[in-house]
Amino acid sequence: APCRGGDAAQAHDAAARALAAALHGGGGVPIERLRRRRARLVLDQRFEEAAALRDAEVALRAAGGRLRAVREARALHGVVLAPHRSPGLLAAFAVAFGLEVERRAIPRTGEGRLEARALTVTVRHAVDAGPGVDGPAAVHPERRDEALLLAEAFSGRITGVASVRYTGADDVFGTAVRNARARVPAA
Repeated sequence: APCRGGDAAQAHDAAARALAAALHGGGGVPIERLRRRRARLVLDQRFEEAAALRDAEVALRAAGGRLRAVREARALHGVVLAPHRSPGLLAAFAVAFGLEVERRAIPRTGEGRLEARALTVTVRHAVDAGPGVDGPAAVHPERRDEALLLAEAFSGRITGVASVRYTGADDVFGTAVRNARARVPAA
């Protein structure tokens, strides 16, 4: 503990820096150190403390997995198409840095160039503007689930939706958005 001073304060500072680096994407979660300490506690027959460290390791692994998922989600740009409550329309979600930047209803059939162009421009402008001052790894806790849900849609693991990733080629992207409309079933 830092209140003890000396070596304890230095060890605490090192642990805090390692955890901060892990949380900000600069390093791995310090699981190995927890394992070594837990092994020493078991050898000393301090089983309750070892169990507490085991639980802390499980929690750190879960948090690390969730952080990785959010970071991966924040790298996604494109459009997600889903059924709309009106049978002649689709709900289109423009996505940049894993978050919805615009939502609009687009026609299920017809040419659709104007709507696809508007979505393309929205995504391109949001990508060009960047992820914000905190960087692509940062996301407000209230929007974390949104980023994870959109990542699921982009992965294809949600049935009944279609997604198109933005690669920077506006014409190809617009055509892909228009073509993806056919892959979304009616509500």
